[in-house]
Amino acid sequence: MAQIATQSGMSVGHIYRYFAGKDEIIKAIVQHNLEEVTSRFLELERAPGNLFQALIDGVDDSVGKAADPERAALVLEVRAEAGRNPEVAMSVQAADQTLREHLARVFHRAGAPDWSNGDVEARVEMMALIFEGVSLRMIAHPDLDRNALSEMIRRTLQALFSPPV
Repeated sequence: MAQIATQSGMSVGHIYRYFAGKDEIIKAIVQHNLEEVTSRFLELERAPGNLFQALIDGVDDSVGKAADPERAALVLEVRAEAGRNPEVAMSVQAADQTLREHLARVFHRAGAPDWSNGDVEARVEMMALIFEGVSLRMIAHPDLDRNALSEMIRRTLQALFSPPV
């Protein structure tokens, strides 16, 4: 709470005028992240050209966001709280489900070549693992070469978006 108060320029007491407790603050963080990621997906959908290429072209931006140390720490804190607190866990899981469903719809609309629902779901999970993993790795290895990582993620996504073998 002290960090939130410092970052927001508000007193802890003032923050509690807007939120009844820590759980509500965490839920608001989860909701904000959901809206941010959903907005990014909508931008990609509207972009001209191939959606999969747009996702690959956006890797540097996505890695930059996922690798931001403050953001990475916040993601880790939210997930840790979700592991302890069933109410926060429900919020995190609901947001995750919404994002997975949205990305699956995006893939289907993009004309995913003969992908079954299982193929789409597996690709969605791999994308989540990749970008959530970047946040975790940045905490453990803050000097990670982001350019090399971005290039490897681009190659991985190219393989991921190829038709199933």
